Amino acid sequence: MQDASKCLPTLTGIFVRGIRRCVSVCSSALRPVLFTTNFLTMKKQDIFLLLLLFAHFLPAQKIWEAQNPNYPPDHKLFGLLVSIVNENVAWTAAEAGDCSTVPWAFGLTQNEFARTTDGGKTWKSGTYPTSGASIITSLYALDSNVAWITLADFNEGGKVLKTSDGGQTWTVQNTGPLVFPSFVHFFDANNGVLVGDPDSLGFQIFRTSSGGASWQRIDPASLPASGVGDGIYPFYAAQGNHIWGVTPYGRVIHSPDKGLTWEVWGTPLVAIPDYIDCHDNTCIVSFGDYSDTVSHINKLRLFRTTDRGINWKEITPVDNNYAVNGMKYVPNTGTLIAAFVQHNVNGPFETRISHDDGSNWQTIDEGTKVLTLFFYDNKIGYGTHFNTPDAIVEIYRYVGPPITSGLFERRPLDAQVALSPNPTAGLLQVEVQGNLPGDYLLSVSDAFGRVVQRKNIDKGGNFEESLDLSGLPAGVYFVELNHATGRYCSKVVKQ
Repeated sequence: MQDASKCLPTLTGIFVRGIRRCVSVCSSALRPVLFTTNFLTMKKQDIFLLLLLFAHFLPAQKIWEAQNPNYPPDHKLFGLLVSIVNENVAWTAAEAGDCSTVPWAFGLTQNEFARTTDGGKTWKSGTYPTSGASIITSLYALDSNVAWITLADFNEGGKVLKTSDGGQTWTVQNTGPLVFPSFVHFFDANNGVLVGDPDSLGFQIFRTSSGGASWQRIDPASLPASGVGDGIYPFYAAQGNHIWGVTPYGRVIHSPDKGLTWEVWGTPLVAIPDYIDCHDNTCIVSFGDYSDTVSHINKLRLFRTTDRGINWKEITPVDNNYAVNGMKYVPNTGTLIAAFVQHNVNGPFETRISHDDGSNWQTIDEGTKVLTLFFYDNKIGYGTHFNTPDAIVEIYRYVGPPITSGLFERRPLDAQVALSPNPTAGLLQVEVQGNLPGDYLLSVSDAFGRVVQRKNIDKGGNFEESLDLSGLPAGVYFVELNHATGRYCSKVVKQ
């Protein structure tokens, strides 16, 4: 059995329409560090390990810090969106309504945004133009000056707004008729994609190579056929050139090439989807049953696919009296972070993380009213909540340890694991001996904590699995095997 001290990670650099709107990498064995050692001559890795040891004796620290985005205090804003540019710069924008009643009533007249350039210490708020009856559906910020907002304007139709001066002025970009814009995403300063609900011709998907100065609609005939009422929800997942969305009918739309071509996957539709997020070839969709209008207790179901929707595996937690209001893969890691909530106003609220694609969850915060999550990397993130008439509009900055750090402990795997050959020129055999049931996550990370390979393994007992590292540069890598009962980590040298 692998000793937990031999698996210390390094520090590396919702809403929907109507009622629904409202690495872990491991170091080698821990070396004893003598306290008589001159601190100034210690190696960086020894200092890190020493600090990590001290951290185990410290009381649990908070992971969320409330910040005031400086919205007008009398505005009943909720559904706050956040777009993070870097450690210092982030934008937030909101829609209006009252979450104290069910179903929620929408004011639809308040159009606020805010921006920080100092990591949330101060926020400057402003307004963006609407006709007076609209819903904001997405926000994407490129830097401290440039950002885009999509609106469903019930008087003037769908809109894309852009600012190039930090929100002082906003211009409407010309897309042509737009039914209901669901989200806009930019891959760089010029290339972006806009996804909207279908019209009579099919899905409305637009691309730009000019920063939105002009948009070209993709020929609906080249897209998968849309179904009746097959709109796109205003939340999505993106990684590299890939982008994913989900429809109310449980269909996942996916583009591998910045929105140029698209495919549609089916899901095991058990309710209206709540959320989707994806990482590499893995996607997770959450469903919630909201039929209990008396107690408003949610019933969660989670499903995962690793083969583009051909097969789905249910991974619903045992304690499923929750909904997942926000769920994100932390960029450049294989770790999920999610907001679990039983009632949007009264809670209880939990922030949880999963290192194995949602098979198992660890609670890292209880009580903070986080409903949606936005992360830039494993250290920089924000959470938002719905505010009630008597509440101050707040957002939350993540201030906890790196999501993938060893400060979030997991038990060692109760199985014997052997890696051979090590060093390896390419092929690596992973041999597991134990009496554990299936559902493992096997991953390989580089020295910076970036996951470079990963695969789900639905095998139990004794088994062997092979990894091909031949396409990776020579160096040190870390192999991690996650299971419900714990995890195994070991260093591998690629020659």
